[in-house]
Formats: sequence, C-alpha cells, structure tokens
Amino acid sequence: MAMALLFCFAQTKVSALSSNGYVYTVTSSKATITDYTGTGGALTIPSKLGGYTVTAIGDYAFYDGINITSVTIPAGVTTIGKCAFEGCRSLQSVTIPAGVKEVGVAAFYDCINLRTVSLPSGITNIANSTFSGCSNLNSITIPATVTVIGESAFESCAKLASISFPANLTEIGQWAFRNCYGLKSVSIPAYVTSIGGGAFSNCYNLTAINIASGNAAYSSVDGVVFNKNKTVLIDCPEGKSGTFTVPSTVTEIGESGFYGCENLTAITLPNGVTKIGNGAFGSCGINSIVIPGTVTEIDDWAFAFSDNLHYALFLGDAPTIKDYVFSYCASDFKVKYLSGASGFGDSWHGYTAEVFTLGVPQNFSAASAGYNSAAVKWNAVEGATGYVLYRSESSTSGFVKITVTRSTNYTNTGLVTDKTYYYKVSAYLSTAGGNIYSAYSAVKSAKPALSAPAISSATSSSYNSATVKWNAVAGATGYELYRSTNSAAGFAKVTSTTATNYTNSGLTTGSTYYFKVRAYRTVNSVNVYSAYSAVKSAKPALSAPAISSATSGGYNSATVKWNAVAGATGYELYRSTNSASGFAKVTSITATSYTNSGLTTGSVYYYKVRAYRTVNSVNVYGAYSPVKSVKPIPATPASVKAEKASSKSIKLSWKAVSGATGYDIYRAQSASGTYSRVATVSGVSYTNGSLSAGKTYYYKVVAYRLVGNTKIYGAFASPVSLKI
Repeated sequence: MAMALLFCFAQTKVSALSSNGYVYTVTSSKATITDYTGTGGALTIPSKLGGYTVTAIGDYAFYDGINITSVTIPAGVTTIGKCAFEGCRSLQSVTIPAGVKEVGVAAFYDCINLRTVSLPSGITNIANSTFSGCSNLNSITIPATVTVIGESAFESCAKLASISFPANLTEIGQWAFRNCYGLKSVSIPAYVTSIGGGAFSNCYNLTAINIASGNAAYSSVDGVVFNKNKTVLIDCPEGKSGTFTVPSTVTEIGESGFYGCENLTAITLPNGVTKIGNGAFGSCGINSIVIPGTVTEIDDWAFAFSDNLHYALFLGDAPTIKDYVFSYCASDFKVKYLSGASGFGDSWHGYTAEVFTLGVPQNFSAASAGYNSAAVKWNAVEGATGYVLYRSESSTSGFVKITVTRSTNYTNTGLVTDKTYYYKVSAYLSTAGGNIYSAYSAVKSAKPALSAPAISSATSSSYNSATVKWNAVAGATGYELYRSTNSAAGFAKVTSTTATNYTNSGLTTGSTYYFKVRAYRTVNSVNVYSAYSAVKSAKPALSAPAISSATSGGYNSATVKWNAVAGATGYELYRSTNSASGFAKVTSITATSYTNSGLTTGSVYYYKVRAYRTVNSVNVYGAYSPVKSVKPIPATPASVKAEKASSKSIKLSWKAVSGATGYDIYRAQSASGTYSRVATVSGVSYTNGSLSAGKTYYYKVVAYRLVGNTKIYGAFASPVSLKI
C-alpha cells in the first residue's frame, strides 16, 4: 500500500534582528519570529521585540528546539508557520492565543512529549501533519470553526484515546489518524463529505466508526463505514472482532475495506458483490472466505498477508484477478470451486485449486434434553452455509425436515416422553444457482426422559421418623420414594406422591435408613419413570431436651427441670464444675426434673441432659441439651414477723433456714428507701431497740452460710414493717 513521509528541513535564515535569543524580521511595523537561539526551558514569547508587535511565528522558527519544555504564545500572534516547532522533543505544553487563525503544515511534528493542546476558535483548517508523531498527545480540543483535518494531521498520536469532531467538519484527510492506537470509537459528523484513504488505518483498538444519520455521503452499520446507499463497504475498523455479515445491498468491497482486521474470525459476503478492491481483506484474521458467484473482479493484494486464510471457495465461474491476490496466506492455502465452474484448474494463477465437495456433518449425536425434548449436535462443516435436520419414528424411513439452521446444535421440543426418535442431518451451501447439499450423517436416536430428581436433604424428624426432600422435575406427574437399610440393595417403595417431600414414620430410633426417589410421568395411562436419584441416608433420633430451669434448692442442692421428649424412655442428667468439659452422669431418671443434693454452697455447677430410648434392650441416645448453670445458696428466710416489743423496740422472728450459719438484718425508714444492716445473729430472732415513737420501720432478713472465711448469702426475704 502507498505510504507518505513528510520531512521538514531548516532553511537558511536571512539577515534579521535579534533580542534575548529571538531572531525576527520586521514588515510593516510587525515582527515575525524566524529563529530561536536561546537556552530553552519554559518560554513565554514576548508580545513585542524591539518595540514591534509580534504577529507571527515563522516557518521553522523553533525547529529542533530540543531544550524547550513549554511555550506561551502572546495574544498578538495570528499565524504559526510550517514546521515552526517540529522536533521540539522536550515540549510538553503549548498555549495558543485566541487570535491565531492559521497553524502551518507540520507545526508540531514529532513533538513526542506534547501532551495536551487547545486550539483557539477561528482556526478552520488543521494542516497536514500538524501533530504527526506526537506520541504522548492524549487530549486535543478542536474548535467548532474547523472544517478540514489535513493529511496525517494526527498520525502516530498513539495515546490519543478519544476525538470529538466539530459539527461543521467536512473533510478528514488521508492517514489523518493512522497509528492512533488509543482510539476505541469515533463519531463522524453529518457534514463530512470526504474521508481520505487510510484515515484510521492501524488503529488496532478502534471497534466502531459511527456516521451521523444525516450524513449525505456516508453511512454506517454496526460501526462499519459504507457509502450513503450502502453499495460500497469503505472501512471496517481494525479493532472489530468476531464475525461480520456484509449487508445485502453491498456490491463492492472497497480498497482496504477490511485491511488489518486481525480479530475478525469470519466474514460473510452477500450475493450481489461484484468487485473486491485492492487490499480489501489484507492482514485479516479469517480462516476461510466464500466468494459469491456474482464476483467478477478481484484487485491486487486483496487477501494478501492473511496468514490464517486456508482456503477461498468460489461459488461461480473464475473471476478476473490481478496480482498477489492470495500472497502470503496460510502455507496450505487452496482455491476451491464448484464442480462445473469454468476458468479454474489444478493450478489457478499459481494457487493450488480443487473441486469443492461439501463434507458430511461428523460427530453427530442425539440425547434426551428433558421429558419432552431431545438435543442434537454435530461438528461444523467447512464451507457450509447451514444445516438441515430431519426426524423420524423409524430408523430407516419416514424422515421429515424439522429445521434449517446455521447453528451446529438444535433442541427439538414437543416430543412424547419415553418415545424413541431418530435423527439425521445434512449440510448445505447456498449458491446463486441454488443450495448444494452434503450426504446425510449417520442416524442417531434419542428418547425424551424425565430428569432424575436430586434429594436435597434426608433428616431425622423425630425418634421414629425421617423427612426426605427433593427438587421438582419438569414434566413429572409424581414421584416414588424408596427406602432400605442397605445403601446398595433391598429398596422397597415407601410412597407415591405428587409432593416433593415426605415424612416417613414408624422407623426405629438410631437405625440408619437409605432413601432414593424417582419421578414418573403418566403417558397414555402408563407411568414412565426417570432414573433414580442418588441415595441419601437419615437416622431417626430423639430430640435434644431443653433445660427450662436450673435453680438452687438450698445451701447444698440444685433442682434442674427440662421438657419431655417424644418417644423417650428416660433421661440422663450430667454435671460439671466446668462449662465445657468434665461432665459426669448424676442420675438416670424417667421424670423431667431432678434435685441434686450434696453440693457445695456458693460453687457454680453446670448441667446438661439427654434423652434415651431403649430399643431391643439397648439405650439409643439423643443429643445433649444446651448447658445451664446454678449456684447452691441458703434458702430465703420464711415466716418473717415484726412485733412490738416495747414502746421503743421491735422484735423480728423467722423460721430457721437449713444449713444457715447466721442471718443479717437490714432496716430502712421507707419501703423503697435505702436498707442498712443493723445486726448479724445466729438465732432466729432479733429485737431492735432505741426506736422513735410514731415512726414506721421496714426490715428484711437474709440467711448466709460461712464457707471457709466467706459468707455465701441467700436471697432476702420480703420486707416487713411496723409502726411504733
């Protein structure tokens, strides 16, 4: 393909004035900078030199200014000449004033570190190669006044990720965005009437070129560019992947139309295409191409460098082809043509050629896809347009076409469960003269069947029952549940049900039972069955009791109560001084409560209980209850009385508390007031003297037991009161 290279060379400077490194000439009292001899860095170009207003940056003025890092151009400048900043490889930013109306050819060519540019309003033309080679340019503002983007204007701006075209743009030059690897999609405005060749070539990440609907010259389909009436395919973006079907209106694949589309794996051309242009499919990723019989002309290099292209199938007579059409394709590349086609031979224009025979679909298979469907699949046939699938209820005759498809698989629905169906398939190739069919595949059969259920759970539901659950099966009328005491044999039907769960009662506690289930569908009054589910087991077990209370029964005992467990023969109560370990059996009992004596006052004891059921003289146990704790403490004093002992004293009395060492007496002057201890006694009475007449006194008594040197208290008795 043709290529264009632009080189600017600094011209010899004429005699001129100089100021602070700026060389300039003066015309009509206006200065034009023609050269720069300074040290570089961040330049702010003066608005006047020698008293003259700077109005132009001349051609080559800062050419090859490798030390210039930034440039601010003064407001009076209206023109930036050609190659003005070419080769300024350290230049990172440039400020262009609003007055600039013209930027010359290659003005910023090869400024490899230039990152952002904002062009002022008023510029109408971005000249050829203006920003070519600015490989780090990632942002450009194009004003609304621009109507033309010149040849190679942004070529090799590799980091330019997006471009927003002004609405009034009319022309995009040749190679304008070539090698802009960062572009992913572009939108072409309605007034563009000319897009130059290769404008977006080698933009290998570009997946869509979208044309505005009102554009009079171009149109787009799925991001691919066509002429307005879609008769010529102009440009498929090189980042497009997968497959692409060319619209039926297309008669010509234009020059380089699919060039470089390495990610396209298949391209379908319609009947009606007559011409394939120069390099149209060059460097494509396709592995085969079917060329319609309407094609009469293929231009130079049309499929060249498509090194994955193994064959081209011609559906008509040999067209006129030019040079190197299939050069550098796959090493085993062949031209294939239909029997009876004219103009071909064993070697055609130096390419191996052979008559095409449509292959028979291989690896054909058929299998149930459900209670009323069968799935068939086969391998793709090279060159096939599609496939015709046939079905019969006999393996040898009566086959009827059921579908035509481009896919290599099909699910046939609406069938009868457990009925055998026979299938065969043939490939076909569409040509202008009609379809060409392959021989039939081998016949394969399938029998629609219910899917096997899957047991989701099998769990104990009581001491003599287990609950089994399974998924619903599409098309099932009902289910049969089977049980055995052996995981591999001896299964007997438990029930037939339409539900998807069942609780099987009358089982033996602690025995392991194995379950499996199958679905059935009633067809013509006969049940048709699925396969069995996988086996799952369950063991009927006693429920774990729950301790309802664990309370002190006095200074050396605790009373534990729990709920009754269905099916339990009895219960075992366990105790420990550690909540997590060390439990020892306290008793075996048929009741649901127990008072455990002989305990130490003030020590914490932990209890748990489990139920058991006696089966064939063997106890089978349920799980333990959660643990509960209790601390033995002296009982609460009972029958506390307050009696007047004298005009200034009250006598308190109570019943003795078993195991108590003594008693503390507390007094307050109101029922809700603060109680203070007034006495500690070992007996069962106390007289409180030195009281005030007319006052009411409130008392409460608590028993304690001395363990070592520590008093372990019980609960306070209810307060009693008396007025003196």
